[in-house]
Amino acid sequence: MRALFIIFILSLFIHSSAFADEAHQEAFVVCDAESNSFLVRFGLRWNEDTTDKTELAKAPSELNKFWSSKLPSDACELNGKRIEVSTFLGPAFPYGMGGGDAPAFFKLRIDDGDVYYAKTFYRGRGTGEYPVAAVYFKDKKLLECPASVSISDCKDVTARLTQAKYSEDELIAFARDRKRAQLEGNLSSFCQAFPKAQKMFNSVTRLPNGGGFYSKYSVDLDNDGKPDEVILVGDTTGYFDGSYLMLFKDPKKIPAFLEKPEIEIEAQGKAEFSKELNAYFVSIGQSDSSSRYVYNEPVIYNDKTYIVATESNPDRVPSQVVGEMRADHTLNILCQFP
Repeated sequence: MRALFIIFILSLFIHSSAFADEAHQEAFVVCDAESNSFLVRFGLRWNEDTTDKTELAKAPSELNKFWSSKLPSDACELNGKRIEVSTFLGPAFPYGMGGGDAPAFFKLRIDDGDVYYAKTFYRGRGTGEYPVAAVYFKDKKLLECPASVSISDCKDVTARLTQAKYSEDELIAFARDRKRAQLEGNLSSFCQAFPKAQKMFNSVTRLPNGGGFYSKYSVDLDNDGKPDEVILVGDTTGYFDGSYLMLFKDPKKIPAFLEKPEIEIEAQGKAEFSKELNAYFVSIGQSDSSSRYVYNEPVIYNDKTYIVATESNPDRVPSQVVGEMRADHTLNILCQFP
């Protein structure tokens, strides 16, 4: 199905402050050897506040006394076992309702075993919701508590201590991490050597525009030994958070294109030719990704031109691919990075 790819270029105004407040969703744990129990809680911690000043999610009142008597941290020892929690944040975006409010996940490990695996404890996106407000172990039982005032609302998840009883969001994260590990293990020697900080072009010309960003390159993008006129078009809005390349066979078509950057595209992973523009649309991201949410950029490596495509959503796997454009204008994917 053909889709009309219309780029709405919006003006961006960025304000920053070196002294801006920063807050992070975090998971903490406390242990009590005398009662052979531990408690995991979640909340918002500002800047470099100590953990005891965290703005905690509401949890059953019975747990407050237990919590207040201990200094929370990310790990503690309980009768010879190490209880450890880790916090992971989902992607944040500079657009959309609550886009900058990232969801948060936690992992709970007892010694070397995962009791929870990237479980969502904070939904984010402006909801302020904590589907998990506390995890409590006592009397050989493990309880998972929502944001509630009564411990009777907690559910018994003791089976997690001996079995992989993962929820749907945990299974998704587990599969994603396994795929990342497979990609890492399958990288060719070329991909392993491909530099993290690739050499960017010195001949980039920034073009004037009313928002978003355009760049013009004079580079041999198709590696046929002759320089090409290439325009990079990008933006960081909810509709278009990425960049694509246009290789013009007739540079005289460039001014008209920049006045109205519209192009019909079919799919990712190939160079789409526009007869009207006498140019190739190039985006080498994943075939199931929208071209509007992949950042394509040309780089030079060992005197050859490559295209690096990075997903705007870092949860996508692979998060980055490296490819080349051949002289016949076909694309060849060389590397898939986790």
